[in-house]
Amino acid sequence: MFPLYDAATIKKGIVYRTGYGKPNSKGFRSLFRIKSMSPAGVIYEKAGRLNDHSKSRSNNPNAGEFFNSRMGALYGRKRDGQDMRGRVLYRAWDEDEGKQTAAIFKAIDTATDKLNKRSTVSSVRESA
Repeated sequence: MFPLYDAATIKKGIVYRTGYGKPNSKGFRSLFRIKSMSPAGVIYEKAGRLNDHSKSRSNNPNAGEFFNSRMGALYGRKRDGQDMRGRVLYRAWDEDEGKQTAAIFKAIDTATDKLNKRSTVSSVRESA
């Protein structure tokens, strides 16, 4: 049976994973991944990225185009040969414009500065 759209089910199916991912063509590895685990969520996220009407198994040759036109816009972009577009997860990433990444790096820098100050104070007291 084709999965039915249910926003609550799709929201519950969004999970994150930590740990190293596989390296991409430039050697970059992700530390965190967010993905949709519900079948309906995956379909909603990715439908229409290929736009290849020849793969349709429907008796209606316009079924794929009709289906995708009702789904809403795709957000994101194609990058390094990968289609990094979607409707929920990629939209959130696209609209964030790197604000979360900047906040993460700022938090790391702040923690590093605090650690360096503590280690400097300890070494000064020990030498005195």
